Amino acid sequence: WNAHLSDPDKVASETYGGNGDNTPARERYRRFAANAIRFLPPGQQEAVRLYYLEGIKMPEAAKILGVSRSTVSRRLAAARKTLRELARFCTDSGFLPP
Repeated sequence: WNAHLSDPDKVASETYGGNGDNTPARERYRRFAANAIRFLPPGQQEAVRLYYLEGIKMPEAAKILGVSRSTVSRRLAAARKTLRELARFCTDSGFLPP
């Protein structure tokens, strides 16, 4: 998984698909998301990978990770919060468009 995250372009293309919408702003957000996931704590990275990138339902993700469903839910919520805050910082700093 961490080796997979070392290639942000691959994560971005798998996460957002090739729907033909390659506007510069959308591409910057794709790259941001792909890179930002790498900075989450390992438990949050794994939850994000299973639930969002692989589409695994929460109960199954919990089973794979050996934790409760509520733990997966909390990890996903924490990851979303961290990613929102990072996106806000990057937008406020001019690294991402508003």
